Amino acid sequence: MRLAASAYSSGAVLVDHFATTTEASARAVAAADDRSCVRTQGHVITVEDLTSTLVVEATTHLLDLTVDLAGAPEPPAAALVEARRVLAALHGSPLPSSGNDTEAVLKGTGRRPLTDPERAELGADWRPLLG
Repeated sequence: MRLAASAYSSGAVLVDHFATTTEASARAVAAADDRSCVRTQGHVITVEDLTSTLVVEATTHLLDLTVDLAGAPEPPAAALVEARRVLAALHGSPLPSSGNDTEAVLKGTGRRPLTDPERAELGADWRPLLG
């Protein structure tokens, strides 16, 4: 996280980049139907998959920024459910069953360590994504 953040000269530049990207993505999604494809970062992806990807990315980064801040708002419940669904699909297996969706996303992305019972549940080969 720190390495990625170091690419920006200030928090304001990061916020501007995120706002610009979000607005452009929202326009692309609004202009397309569910079966449309868009080109992004040299790849072609369905609008549905682009939207899902953006939800997972925004949810994960919001957790990165707020997880240790007392009283900080959580991402919307629907965003956490989608992030958990996508991470489980990418893993090819469920995320840890203990805890809520926030905990599952934090553990599924390697932001929080698994407990011994969770490691036993998921198997020795299970590895977090987006760590």
